[in-house]
Amino acid sequence: VDGDTLHFVPSAPLASSTTYKAVLNYCGSPDPVEVEFTTSALGGAIDGGNEALLGKTYALDLGSGNFVQPAGVGDLIGGLLENNILIGVTSVDGGQLVVRGAISEAGNTNQDMCTETLEDFPTADFSDSPFFEINAPSGISLSIQDTDVSLDSIRVSGTFAQDGSYFGGAEVEAELDVAKLAPLLADLIESDDPAEACALLLGFGVTCEECSQTGEPYCITLEVNQLSALETGAELTQLTAEDIAATEECQ
Repeated sequence: VDGDTLHFVPSAPLASSTTYKAVLNYCGSPDPVEVEFTTSALGGAIDGGNEALLGKTYALDLGSGNFVQPAGVGDLIGGLLENNILIGVTSVDGGQLVVRGAISEAGNTNQDMCTETLEDFPTADFSDSPFFEINAPSGISLSIQDTDVSLDSIRVSGTFAQDGSYFGGAEVEAELDVAKLAPLLADLIESDDPAEACALLLGFGVTCEECSQTGEPYCITLEVNQLSALETGAELTQLTAEDIAATEECQ
């Protein structure tokens, strides 16, 4: 119990799409209080087995989630993000899920055909299917007002729906390099110095820390939960730097 909030932790996993009844006794209650609730559709075995996810692509919009960190300015950052993170399933092998990453065009879920796909995403832990978790040390770039902002040390987790049409209960943790964000704050702080940007964020209670990739003291932690990612209906196309260089539209 936390103040007026009661936290319930089941002793065993609850079945998906199932109605339960909790019976509560508390101080001053003349009779037990019954609370009925229904679990979500997440958690059931995937129809057709895990292999049914092959070729599916999911669009993850960070701006639609709940920003736990950085407190105070996370929602502001989320509202500026213009791209979806695209996650495509390329292989399923027992307790492992191999995925390909990509970035969408600004404002929609179509794959940005002028940006390389991320082929070095680590294999996702799928041993507790339909739950998965990906830990990717290398980063991706998202667009904020035509400025590329990098995210590093990314962890993505979620649970696939039984029909494979989306994954929910998703959480994302990542490092945001404030040095890439500083130019967007230049008009406000009259400088594009990342140290000045970090000083501004400190006023909101957000402390910059050492970046895992560069060692510079200009990174903040993003933590976003309550995310869902819908299937886009299109399989990701693998793109290399050579592919993009040969595409006239990308020049």
